[in-house]
Amino acid sequence: MEKRVLRLPVNEWWYGLIKDGKIDFDYREIKPYWTARLENREYDIVEFYHRFKKDIPVMRYKFEKVIVDKIGIYPDDYYIILFSKLDN
Repeated sequence: MEKRVLRLPVNEWWYGLIKDGKIDFDYREIKPYWTARLENREYDIVEFYHRFKKDIPVMRYKFEKVIVDKIGIYPDDYYIILFSKLDN
């Protein structure tokens, strides 16, 4: 069975946090673009790639789930994408 992959672009700072294991989530604004990709969809893998530097390797993680909640001090809700290390 083919894996269902969610591909997410990230900037260099966020890429480093994910790579170093300092965070296990990503977040996206609730906008039509992300609603179409996240709501009522199932994924197996989350791939993070550097938004501007194509020579930096793609990172792959196990997709856990998407929740809608607040982030820090921001008043709006966001899509929060939870992920974990892949079992090899």
